[in-house]
Amino acid sequence: INAEYMGSLFFSNNQVFTNKKMSDELDNKDRQMSGLTEKIEKALKDLEKSKRPELDMSNIQQMFKEFSIALDSATIELRHLGADLSKDDWKQKLRDHKSTLRELKNRYEWAKNEINRERLLGNQGVGGTDLSTAEGLMTHGLKVQDQSNESLKRTARVVADTQEIGRDTVQKLEQNTKQLEDVHDHLDSIDTTLARSTAIIKRMTRKMLTDKYLWVFAFLVLVGIIFIIVWQNVKGSSSGVDTTCIPGVTCSTGSGSSTGPSSTGVAGILNLNR
Repeated sequence: INAEYMGSLFFSNNQVFTNKKMSDELDNKDRQMSGLTEKIEKALKDLEKSKRPELDMSNIQQMFKEFSIALDSATIELRHLGADLSKDDWKQKLRDHKSTLRELKNRYEWAKNEINRERLLGNQGVGGTDLSTAEGLMTHGLKVQDQSNESLKRTARVVADTQEIGRDTVQKLEQNTKQLEDVHDHLDSIDTTLARSTAIIKRMTRKMLTDKYLWVFAFLVLVGIIFIIVWQNVKGSSSGVDTTCIPGVTCSTGSGSSTGPSSTGVAGILNLNR
């Protein structure tokens, strides 16, 4: 029982110490956010008359970042805060700080837009014009109108230049299109020439093959004739006929001379054999 009591007492004391530490951290964050709120409000008031609005707006944005970091850190610490009577109060304070930050950001955006509008319209006067009077406003309006007319003229010149460039581009595209069409026609002509050349080569090849066959046939005929002549001469020699006898002319034999048949070629050889 004493151990349980001591354990519970230690846990309670530890919880109290943790809550005290968290409360101190939340107090620091609360003071930090309150101080940032005052600084941002002062910076927003000075921004309306600032001669360096860009630098001032950059400083305000940096303070917004610090405010957001402090608010997020306080929210995380509040989640770890144990059962404490002041927890609800801290939740309400953090909600108030969030609302304050949102309001300050809205004021900052309004002030920034106002500065941009004044720059655009030249609310501080153009060429020494006093815009606090109706005459000054009219004079400034006429000057702004003149500037707008000049701007419109420059825009018109840019549009005219753009149209000229567009026309040149169209002409170049037409020329390129015609060149491509010429190239296409030239390729068609090349294809036709290649087809004709292929046909001519095929005809020449067939003719060469035909001539080759004719030469082979003529050679075979010549070889056959020579073979028949040689064979007949060899046969005549074996039967006692003078091998020097040529058909169609006078032949000499062993017993004298005689005139052979007057036929020529193979028929003459056959008559001589008879």
